[in-house]
Amino acid sequence: MEKNFLGFSGFGRKLAGTSGLAKTDICDKQLKAEGLSALKLSTSDDKNTFERQFSCHEKVREVTISSERDLPTSSFQNELCPRRKVGPQEAAESKPCKTHVPSISCSALVAHMVNPESLVIIDCRNFMTYNANHVKGAVNVNLANKITRKRFVDGHITIPDLVSGAEEKAEYRRKESSAVIVVYDDNATNMESLPAAHPLKLLSNRLLSEGRDVRYLDGGLQAFQSTFRQFCQYPDAPPGVPLLYSPTSQDVDMAVDSAVASEILPYLYVGNERDASNQQTLQELGITHILNVTAHIPFHFEDRLTCKRLQASDSGCQNLKQYFEEAIQFIETARISNGRVLIHCQAGVSRSPTICMAYLMARFRKSLQDTFSYVHNRRSIISPNLNFMGQLLEFGQKTDAVSLCSGEVHCPELTKN
Repeated sequence: MEKNFLGFSGFGRKLAGTSGLAKTDICDKQLKAEGLSALKLSTSDDKNTFERQFSCHEKVREVTISSERDLPTSSFQNELCPRRKVGPQEAAESKPCKTHVPSISCSALVAHMVNPESLVIIDCRNFMTYNANHVKGAVNVNLANKITRKRFVDGHITIPDLVSGAEEKAEYRRKESSAVIVVYDDNATNMESLPAAHPLKLLSNRLLSEGRDVRYLDGGLQAFQSTFRQFCQYPDAPPGVPLLYSPTSQDVDMAVDSAVASEILPYLYVGNERDASNQQTLQELGITHILNVTAHIPFHFEDRLTCKRLQASDSGCQNLKQYFEEAIQFIETARISNGRVLIHCQAGVSRSPTICMAYLMARFRKSLQDTFSYVHNRRSIISPNLNFMGQLLEFGQKTDAVSLCSGEVHCPELTKN
């Protein structure tokens, strides 16, 4: 009669009836952790048969287990089972984990740039600052958005997920395991002094945990641009100060939580869920129209205000551009009737500012960069996700939406050349 030895379910089954082996309680959980397959042992088998059954195409030495504490761990598996092939990802995970990210000087980075196949450069600033100027060949990984950072920290988003552009994603995946990876922001000179939620630190720590050869650029883009501007995407751009806002500190998160509705134009406001549910705030601002850019936040004063919903989520796959024209029409209708519009999403950081910028680009025929700067000056916490910024760039290349806007609107900052 045969008894299941290693492959049966249950805890603390007995190993019995074998010559030279004492009865021993064996924990199934530990055996499974060692990767041992199910084997059967006959109570009438002798020691030679026992060894044959445990022989996995290798010569097996005699294993004597005198008590439970004598049960080997990894050495047991090495003796009894053939070595399996280890994939590149597992091999990277098995390397000793570094805890310190070394810096690389601007001149050393230039030296590495002569061999692009062995180098990956990551710009971890927001999409707008990246587009204003960056190191040649750098890809953008945007962690400026609070929600994106949280999903990244929780492991729901990978680095390739955040790399902009299909070709760039493919190139990153091809080179990530073998290339030197250099990350940079505006002007970081000491990685250890950065706050835990800083995109540069989050990104570097993830790369370290994956076993990558990562360095951070000492002095960031500012230092690189001041010394090697010919190796920047736009060599003639003035060096020194970041051209656009880059929310890279924990202070931004606090500002999001405490933000109130922001006046963009006399008839147009951008706010959050709290603003849309506060009757006193709406009355003080003279709001007559609500544009709700979420799929789930309810209307609170639908019986007294003109309300419209754009069912959108703050995600990398949301097509927000499909709503631009109807949003522009809604805002124009309110303006013509001397009303005031509050555009809101959940936090007033990504979706509602995107709709607001689409309207301003159509109304004043301004570029995305000019519009972003204008809105940011009035609401400093805005940070549309990378997907929405790309849709705004595409929208700015079209002029169809301009026909939806009629009449003159006085706004010197946006109408001046």
